[in-house]
Amino acid sequence: MRNLRLAILVGLASLALLIATEPGMSIVWDEGYTLGRVERVRLWLKAIYDPPKFSANWSPPELELVQAQGLPAPNARQVSSRWSLFFEPRVVGWFWPFAREEPHGHPPFYALVALIGDLVTPWREPLARARFGTILFHSIACASLFHVLKKRFGILAAISSSICWTASPQLFGLAHYATYDGLLSSLWLMGLLATAEANDAVGRKQAIRRFALSGLIFGAAMSTKLSGWFLIGPMVFGAMIGGPWKRQFKGLLLSLCIATVSLYLFNPSWWCEPVGGPLRFFKSNLTRGRTIPIETLYLGQVYKTPLESLPWSNTLVWTILATPVIALIASLVGLIPSSRRGPQRTFTQILAVGWFIPLALRALPHTPGHDGVRQFIAGLGVGTAMTGIGIGWIYLRKPLLTKGLTGFLIAEVLMSLAHYYPAPLSYFSPVVGGLPGAAKLGMEPTYYWDGLTPDALDWLNTNTDASERLAFRGFPTSFFYLHQVGKLKPLVDPRTAGPFRWLVMQNRPGNFEERDREVVRKLKPAYTYIKYGVWLVSIYDMNEVQTVWSETLSKPNRKQP
Repeated sequence: MRNLRLAILVGLASLALLIATEPGMSIVWDEGYTLGRVERVRLWLKAIYDPPKFSANWSPPELELVQAQGLPAPNARQVSSRWSLFFEPRVVGWFWPFAREEPHGHPPFYALVALIGDLVTPWREPLARARFGTILFHSIACASLFHVLKKRFGILAAISSSICWTASPQLFGLAHYATYDGLLSSLWLMGLLATAEANDAVGRKQAIRRFALSGLIFGAAMSTKLSGWFLIGPMVFGAMIGGPWKRQFKGLLLSLCIATVSLYLFNPSWWCEPVGGPLRFFKSNLTRGRTIPIETLYLGQVYKTPLESLPWSNTLVWTILATPVIALIASLVGLIPSSRRGPQRTFTQILAVGWFIPLALRALPHTPGHDGVRQFIAGLGVGTAMTGIGIGWIYLRKPLLTKGLTGFLIAEVLMSLAHYYPAPLSYFSPVVGGLPGAAKLGMEPTYYWDGLTPDALDWLNTNTDASERLAFRGFPTSFFYLHQVGKLKPLVDPRTAGPFRWLVMQNRPGNFEERDREVVRKLKPAYTYIKYGVWLVSIYDMNEVQTVWSETLSKPNRKQP
């Protein structure tokens, strides 16, 4: 019981840190789309509560943050009855733009989690409310990790892993955002812990509770992203290597039944299409190369993923680049117990498989390879558990050495976070010389607009007249949100009239055209956000930009570098 209370305190400390740092984190590329989808779910809930009253005042929103592609908005007659709102596919499909054709391919659990903030902190602005759920799940995962590792490997292991989980820069950043990747990493880790704990359950009732929890988490993971479906791998592996086979088989069957029920429960758009909905979801996600090819710079070469494949080793390279040095070394040591006889062998093997699968998925041919480690952040999350296991293994042999090593590990992680905040997704390991070294290697310094900091927004507000517009190299609907809430006062809608005053660019060279490279090479920005000598966001005078673009167009055609 004491261990559980301590774990809860650790989870609350993680929650407090993430909430305190949330206001300084810029809105990122996908969060605008999340806010738009969440608003449609809110509208659906209002319609369900009182259909006649809702339909009497219903008119589709003129400007939304969600992408306009997809089904047309329903008319007043279609929202006047609960039957249509629950069972008319075209109506449900508009209110629930999830798990269907791109760009609406991801399932809706992350949006349901984003609604937690409406209940807990209804007075906060929409973005802060939407982020609360992701932050909460990350903190729950932190408490779970501490609880399990302290029980199995000791206090130093638990402290090391929980601090790495909370404060490792890449994990820390994605833990804030109202998107799917940070949430999936929390579900993935909790699912592994629940699966491993179920194998060691004492008694029938405890086993049933743990297998049921594993199934519920699996259902939530499947309802967050396609890669969440692969959590079944560690679950099946755990059933194969743990305990009496009859108990393991029955437990796995219970988990899968609960996961299936949860999957449909979390996906209202499938209620009226129980077969067609899942088929559409798989077709959409398995053919993304036809709809959303995204260029990315990796080791100096531009790949158009997923039409083109990054080298299979990219996840191994990225793990080295994006993990603090001591934590990475300790996590590799954490693999040792999985190959030796001992009471923690099965537990460590299950986590090792859960560490390997996200890395292997991104290494497959023609899988999405953009956005650094975002696509396999669940693997880095499990790596923090392996770090704790490694610390625990070393402690049994060299207690004094381990105490010093743990201190250095914690110091490195916290200093890395302090140095890269509020743009932790630009963190690179000292092994490659940090962000400057990674840029020289030909890696993208940023990709998610997290470098558009509050300071940059203040500069734009101060130096732009009300009648002037802003142009962006890449335009997520997150900028509409910033304008709506008054954080970005100049006009940002490219459809409105008025001259462009500034061009805002982020340092994502994989997406640059020749004219973008010419702007960066020839012009001095009016404002730049820089980390360690590498620019993340620059703002250029649009008159100067237009001149450079005209010169670029007038040049003879030549092969793009």
